[in-house]
Amino acid sequence: APLRRDDLRHELDVLLDSVDPDDLEQQMERLRQFRRMEIFKLAATDIIHVHEIWDVGAKLSTIADVVLEKVFQLSWDAVCKRHGVPVCVIDGQAYHPGMAIVAYGKLGGLEMGYGSDLDIVFLHDSSGEKQYTDGDKSIDNSQFFSRVAQKVLHLLGTRTHSGILYEADTRLRPDGRAGMMVSSVVAFEDYQKNKAWTWEHQALLRTRIITGSAPVGQEFARIRQSVLAVKQDPAKICADVVEMREKMRTHLASRDASSINIQQDPGGMVDIEVTTQAGVLLNAVEHPEMLSVSSTLEFIEYLAGIGWYSSAEANDLAAAYKLFRQHANRQALEVELPADLKQALQPHLDLVTEIWNRLVVAKAATERDS
Repeated sequence: APLRRDDLRHELDVLLDSVDPDDLEQQMERLRQFRRMEIFKLAATDIIHVHEIWDVGAKLSTIADVVLEKVFQLSWDAVCKRHGVPVCVIDGQAYHPGMAIVAYGKLGGLEMGYGSDLDIVFLHDSSGEKQYTDGDKSIDNSQFFSRVAQKVLHLLGTRTHSGILYEADTRLRPDGRAGMMVSSVVAFEDYQKNKAWTWEHQALLRTRIITGSAPVGQEFARIRQSVLAVKQDPAKICADVVEMREKMRTHLASRDASSINIQQDPGGMVDIEVTTQAGVLLNAVEHPEMLSVSSTLEFIEYLAGIGWYSSAEANDLAAAYKLFRQHANRQALEVELPADLKQALQPHLDLVTEIWNRLVVAKAATERDS
């Protein structure tokens, strides 16, 4: 049965309703129970029936979305209670700025596995003059947003009796670890257009707004479109993608011949993702409608539709991607994998490597030669 977002929201509300609104510890405990229960139900039916992999990814992502919505709401309310709501003056008009959470990676692409963490970035739209909260203990807006973000991370990552909610990773924000925890949409746009590396634009493909202010969400969608739907130099993009991929392999691929890292080994999941991302970056200027999605399988479909992949290649890549993700999920659930897994997957790995070499590596070589 489809996992309905509204049903999940209702279920979580019921769980939290019986808790004192000021008892943060108990709220955290209930959030963790909710997540554990939902994932357990999904995993139990998955082991028996083996769901379609895109279905599992979408369901796990929906559970994470609903948890994040609630965590964000609790964090926002808690900081407002202390400091009031943020206000600023833009062109002489008072404005109530908001903030939103952007999902990247597996969550952004609705492709979560059982072991996935959350890649998230926080954005706000405060600007102009008098950027302060309106409470008795007034603080400036950037401080306010940063406290909300810290509270979100605290609620996600603190260990209670039922474990932690999710590992959250915020390193994809502008300037990485050195950057501000919450970025203004203006700063985010400037960074993406003028300072971001190719791999950051690849990452931007797999993003979507999870929760928060609608105006911030609209601004983010506009920025993503205007950054990604531009004319690119194919040789340069491919050279950048290959260089990044080689670095990843050096650090992350499996070391011995008998074992397999389904994500990182040559021809594995990441090769499918980066080949596809290169295709979208190179074609988005002519086909901006591709940017309406954020999942690898949907990008593959679009690229087959415009002939970047032949339909046979697209089918092969999609089949390999689903299979790899299925095995990665079984690994995360600690289901025994077949001993000859590497042999069984080798034809898929070889096929993916061949497509990667032809579409990306060969074009990157022309950059080196020129």
